[in-house]
Amino acid sequence: MVAGMEELTDLTLEEKILREKQLVAESHLLEAWEAGLEDGIEPEILARTIVVKTLVQLSRSRGYEAASELVDEARSLEAKGDFVPGKTLQ
Repeated sequence: MVAGMEELTDLTLEEKILREKQLVAESHLLEAWEAGLEDGIEPEILARTIVVKTLVQLSRSRGYEAASELVDEARSLEAKGDFVPGKTLQ
């Protein structure tokens, strides 16, 4: 097993379904990212647009608190160094 990856057999059915949905969502996002790059859109513009529109849509569908929680989660991921593979905190 690769370090850091959960063993799928150890997950509950709910966790497996969530993981599958995350993988499908990631696939859709990566396809859109690649399409944007192919259209000549800079990564910074793509990223900012994705983040802002995601927060707007989440706020509309689940409320401001859900969007705010996602921002807090992103801050926590950044603080742990999760945005840059191989990054070490000092």
